[in-house]
Amino acid sequence: MHMTRQLAAVLCGLTMSIGSALAQSAPPETMRAEVGKPLQAAQDLLRAGKPREALSRVAEAEAVGNLSGHERMVIERMRAGAALGAGDDATAARSFEAVLASGKLGAAETLPVLESMAGLAYRRKDYPQAIALAERYLKEGGRSDKMRELASRQAAEDEKALQVEVVGRQGDALVNTGHALVSAGRLDKGIALLEHGLTKGGLKRPDEARLHLGQAYLQSGNKARAIDSFRAVRGADEAVELARLWEIHARKP
Repeated sequence: MHMTRQLAAVLCGLTMSIGSALAQSAPPETMRAEVGKPLQAAQDLLRAGKPREALSRVAEAEAVGNLSGHERMVIERMRAGAALGAGDDATAARSFEAVLASGKLGAAETLPVLESMAGLAYRRKDYPQAIALAERYLKEGGRSDKMRELASRQAAEDEKALQVEVVGRQGDALVNTGHALVSAGRLDKGIALLEHGLTKGGLKRPDEARLHLGQAYLQSGNKARAIDSFRAVRGADEAVELARLWEIHARKP
């Protein structure tokens, strides 16, 4: 796939500005002082251009434990901004996903998160996911010309690449393609590929695949199967915490 250097530069710059904005905003809810103090220090370090030091203070806040939903939300916001500044795209992407999973974002906040996640996906050369996120951004009312270009310019090439990837019949390829199709709104086909990939096995990140399948079920309106998928996520990485947040979201009336 191809993308102009100008667009790539805009997307990379976009992730930095959005991450900073998210880190500085928070809903007006109660936060314990032992959590809020290191987060305030992290915000000050971000403003001073010291993202790696900010990440350390975010970790300090997280280590307090027994976090409320609001405290977790603000921690992930702050971590996303600090990770972007430090060049840790993987951590930033996980934090952005956790922010979305919290269910606490309004429409005005969801759009910049999706836009930033699209930029991150492009930077790691996950083009199908970048396009899918850009398409979701536009469906939810976003008006960025660069996101529109990303969603439309590569559509034909993306579809061709997805077909080639599925032909490979590898578990990870099936899961990645299914996740991209779900993100683009093609739920039935995407869910089928996710299920096929999990059944085939041999996945590098099976719990992440179960998390994505649960999200797809929930998006399709199948709450029962979504909750089963979230509860099947095991291990000690971030996927477990994300699955817990998504299960809480799925159980809401």
